[in-house]
Amino acid sequence: MSGSGRTVVAPGATLTLANGSLLTLSGRVLENAGTTIWTGSANIGLDSGAVFTNDTDAVFEIQTTAAISRLSGSCRIDNSGTFRKSLIGGTNTIGTGITFNNYGTLDQPAGGLLFTAVLNNYGTITVSSGTLQCSGTFLNNGLVTLADGTVNRLAGGGSASGIFSASANALVEISAGGYTLNSGAQLNGAGLYRVSGSGTLTANTAVSVQ
Repeated sequence: MSGSGRTVVAPGATLTLANGSLLTLSGRVLENAGTTIWTGSANIGLDSGAVFTNDTDAVFEIQTTAAISRLSGSCRIDNSGTFRKSLIGGTNTIGTGITFNNYGTLDQPAGGLLFTAVLNNYGTITVSSGTLQCSGTFLNNGLVTLADGTVNRLAGGGSASGIFSASANALVEISAGGYTLNSGAQLNGAGLYRVSGSGTLTANTAVSVQ
């Protein structure tokens, strides 16, 4: 799909992406106000400044292990609704060169999500099982909640003025890059917070630790 302007999935409507080869959105806005279900075995490519918008009360559900990649230009995903991975096992990668702005709910109940993109969280990220790995820059100005036994691995640096909440046996790990805690940052819950490998942690303020 290409060209200027936008394509809208209306409230109550469903778009199914069952692509067996690369599906490209080029220079265009795809706005989901209903439900979009991605079942295809091949990747989605964002090209020439393409933007995917998931509106408030909309659902984007991933039922595949394919990736979303950038082909050219500065591309973006804006989530104000629910962005959900529902397939058991496997990892989905949101690629380098894509800015992911989360104002809603990023729900990862199974398997893994790997962000080599810039991930800006202003809403709620819920990791119910598996690992959420951010190999690109991760800005957390919202809430990241980790269920028992899950992992949020920060391997690309970034900063937070929001909240991490790690349940018992959960892990937030800064494994590479520099991560900075700014005013408002909180490290909550009974889980483990760990700096490892080449990771560094800077606190620019008094940080609340539960």
